[in-house]
Amino acid sequence: METTKTPKTPKTPKTTIPPKRASFASPAVLLAAAVALAGAVAPRASLADGRLPGEAETLTTEVRATAQKHLGVIAKGGDECPKAVRALLVLGPVVWPVVENAMRLTPSDEARPHLTYLKALLLKKADPDFELLREAVRRKALTGNLALISSLCFDFRLGRPDPARPGKRLPLAVQPTKTPLGASISRCPDGTMVVGFGADGEAKVEDAGDLELIEPTAGFVAGIGGKPIPAQGASGRGANVVVKAPMGFAYAWATDGAAGMKPDGTGGEGGSAEAKGGAGEWSRAGNGGKGAGG
Repeated sequence: METTKTPKTPKTPKTTIPPKRASFASPAVLLAAAVALAGAVAPRASLADGRLPGEAETLTTEVRATAQKHLGVIAKGGDECPKAVRALLVLGPVVWPVVENAMRLTPSDEARPHLTYLKALLLKKADPDFELLREAVRRKALTGNLALISSLCFDFRLGRPDPARPGKRLPLAVQPTKTPLGASISRCPDGTMVVGFGADGEAKVEDAGDLELIEPTAGFVAGIGGKPIPAQGASGRGANVVVKAPMGFAYAWATDGAAGMKPDGTGGEGGSAEAKGGAGEWSRAGNGGKGAGG
């Protein structure tokens, strides 16, 4: 079940949108709606050189001026801020030096989270795994289909495809940190991105492990719940996921409860999701697992 929230900007009132139980907030909702103001259609295909439609190839005087115009909107804050963020994401990594300069000029408290989010998705990463994730998340954010970011995170966890061995994966360049509760946390070396996975259920503990990520400085933080397992009687509960990113975008994906075991087991409860980010948030609550009979 999915829940949707309005953009996370101080002056924008919250609204709930009916689709399933998914939660959206800025820039999630406005990412898809602000296409005209960004000067390009929401990208559906890449150009021949891999760039997206509307993405700048070089930092020309005109591109720099356009980026500075959008940064001026962000500096003022308000309802137009998420649209300006989207426009800069469309222009792509080539405008990062302009954004970096704006971050050095003591931005307002309202503007800083949006700039940190832009840093996460525009600054190319030295770590190859996070670089693939950065560009993939940027592209997915521009389509507005943030639900699919969970798939990008799962793919990231598996490692990059091994070019020398088709079908095989390379180990992550930066090994994740394990928490006492069994969660796995990966942090980009430059501090801009964090991805966490909750622990899966086990034979003696069928419930998925809950996950809480509180990252005070990262620009993009994603928390993905673990997977519960079926059990006699009531099956395992889905993971509760809490993600807080005051200086960036928060993404929380809670998991469904496990299906009931035959002959008459009941499905586990779905996990809850909470995401709060200074530049926006998106969350998805889990659904209850199906009973053995249905």
